[in-house]
Amino acid sequence: MNRILSGIQKVNLALGTFSGLLVMGLVIAVVPDVMSRSLFGLSILGASEASVLILVITVFFGLAGAQVRREHFRVVVLETQLSGGWLRAVTLVRMVICVLAAAALSWYSIRGAYTSTLRQEMSYAVIAFPLWPARIVIATGFVMLTLQYIVDLILELRGGSSHTVETIPGEGLA
Repeated sequence: MNRILSGIQKVNLALGTFSGLLVMGLVIAVVPDVMSRSLFGLSILGASEASVLILVITVFFGLAGAQVRREHFRVVVLETQLSGGWLRAVTLVRMVICVLAAAALSWYSIRGAYTSTLRQEMSYAVIAFPLWPARIVIATGFVMLTLQYIVDLILELRGGSSHTVETIPGEGLA
């Protein structure tokens, strides 16, 4: 079981790293297009559409990796006032809510990706550009986030998680 949990976290960290590296891809797609528009009044065909796809990949592949690293924004006003059993109970309830919300988003995005792929959904702006790859990326990102929340919940139930306010890096400053 530990190997599976660790494997999910490693995949999520790899996707997060890939997501971070894609920011350079976004710059490479956008800067030449902006320069071409400014200097010559011409757009590079497909650059705008490609940058949207790169942005979608960057955001949705980065979600689970950020969760592994505990880098998501959290409001801990209630948690700082609690200790012991109450803190653990609130943490578990919060984590179950996160699992359910991410699972619902996964379900709907999988359905949307499936439908979009079957229809070969396209965007017709400057050029015809397929939308279904972005929908698959969104579904994959939500599935991996759901899996990461499940991993976090399992680790919390085992008592080996670092979800408490005191152990999250940077939270001692608050």
